[in-house]
Amino acid sequence: MAASVAMPASLLTFIFLVAVDATSIVLAVSTVTADLGGNATESFWVGASYLLSMCLSQPIVSRLSNIFLQKSLVLASIVMLGVGSLLCESADGIPLLLTGRTIQGLGAGGLMVLCYAVYVDMKTQNESGSGPKFLAAISVSIATGTVCGPFIGAALSDSHYWRWIFRLNIPVCVVLGVLVYNSSHAPNAGPPPAKLSDLDFVGIVLFLTSVAPLLVGLSLAGNLYRWTEWQVIAPVASGGVLLLLLIVTELCPASVPFPLRSRNASQKPLLGLRQLKARQGVIAFGGAFWLGLLVGLRAAPGPCPV
Repeated sequence: MAASVAMPASLLTFIFLVAVDATSIVLAVSTVTADLGGNATESFWVGASYLLSMCLSQPIVSRLSNIFLQKSLVLASIVMLGVGSLLCESADGIPLLLTGRTIQGLGAGGLMVLCYAVYVDMKTQNESGSGPKFLAAISVSIATGTVCGPFIGAALSDSHYWRWIFRLNIPVCVVLGVLVYNSSHAPNAGPPPAKLSDLDFVGIVLFLTSVAPLLVGLSLAGNLYRWTEWQVIAPVASGGVLLLLLIVTELCPASVPFPLRSRNASQKPLLGLRQLKARQGVIAFGGAFWLGLLVGLRAAPGPCPV
């Protein structure tokens, strides 16, 4: 019994850790960059690099979970989170710190999406209503980590202690990684595993080349540059055009020839935008978008958030 709950319990702990990593650096970033000899621009990227890489990794890991065992992907994500934390903890300059934060974000994004994949498996296997309880536990872990993160960052923001923000992750990754490795959770309940050739590689390329510059431009706007400056307009415009191309490509059926893409019958779109036809999909995507938008506008500086 203990082995069967090791995977879900470990993932919930990691979800808490992911939320803490996203928010704890906020109050310590000025101390970190000053200690490493960074400037205001580099200070901005200490937080943004983590969030950007976390966002970009999630759809890709979601599709990889149809090919590889979720347990293997969870272990790989744990390794990335641990290695990224080790690089951040031992950083002697901003470049190494940003590299570590990016690797941290890749692992965090994988753990985030795999946590929901385990929930889907629980729901599919109908484990006595454990699926909805696990989903509620995910929300509690995210909320608790988001609230606790700034307090942890503030407590460790001194120049002698800021490395503990990242150092604390390492033993957690080791201990929970061992628990996950020895767990008896059998994921991937559903259709047979797909092949690597079934990945929508064109969708992946378009996703990375559209969402990355779009998020970078939106992150820079109002923080380092004004909305009217080319450093914001260029990435937002190029990312927006490629995003439209991605949407058209993803919505186009596999049987219809389309430039840049040769999708076979077994290939599934990267984003699965056809789920928006269902009421639940519209509510889920719409709720997430508007919640993030309202929080962002509320946190924006100045008398006019726009």
